[in-house]
Amino acid sequence: MDQANNLYLVSAMKRGINYWKVGITKHSNPLDRDKKHYLEVFKAEPSQDAELVELAIARTFRWVMEGSRRDGFVILEPPAREGLSYDFSLDAAIEIYDWWLDLAKTSDRAPNPYYEPEWGGLPTLLDKRYPNGFYTAFYFCYHIINNSPGFFDFTVPTADYQNATPEELKAGFADWPRLSGDYIDNTEVLRSAAQHWFGMARIYIPKISNLCLLRPGKPLASKGKETPMWS
Repeated sequence: MDQANNLYLVSAMKRGINYWKVGITKHSNPLDRDKKHYLEVFKAEPSQDAELVELAIARTFRWVMEGSRRDGFVILEPPAREGLSYDFSLDAAIEIYDWWLDLAKTSDRAPNPYYEPEWGGLPTLLDKRYPNGFYTAFYFCYHIINNSPGFFDFTVPTADYQNATPEELKAGFADWPRLSGDYIDNTEVLRSAAQHWFGMARIYIPKISNLCLLRPGKPLASKGKETPMWS
């Protein structure tokens, strides 16, 4: 097998630091990918979207660690971009892994209404190589977590897009390169896009929000009493 399309989750140790690691490999046994650092395999399966799933899982690992630090937890940084700190449980790592993999397997839940095999006139919200909609789902979740400017507020009633004025629609998609330019004045296209994204919101916001609230199973770090340097 030449292409690295086997997705895996392992425990690893590097430079004396233990961590959970997601990755892709062409090997049937992920331990053969890095015998020096990989310790134990917890998940391993082929996926046609392996590269995208790995990216989504790794970024969710990052969001979870950054959110925990903002909440006051001291999180040991894993020595790998695709790693999750050992401060988190194996269950947390598996929950993130399983959700993204399931999303890839059942991506018809998020069809891309703008997919055009012949690269037609409608704006595409994703590259035409991803007609199954999985990449759309990741793109959606990425913007939700990062609170991208110009993005619709999906916490308001989902019917609002139907009554949005042309100006409100233009403002909502102003920073979207594939919906700006030639399409920014096409109210019908923008309203259709809003319908698509609000539909996505009903599916993804609850789960992605819960995933990013995963926290280590340990108490918050104590800041202690500050004392002056000079006394």
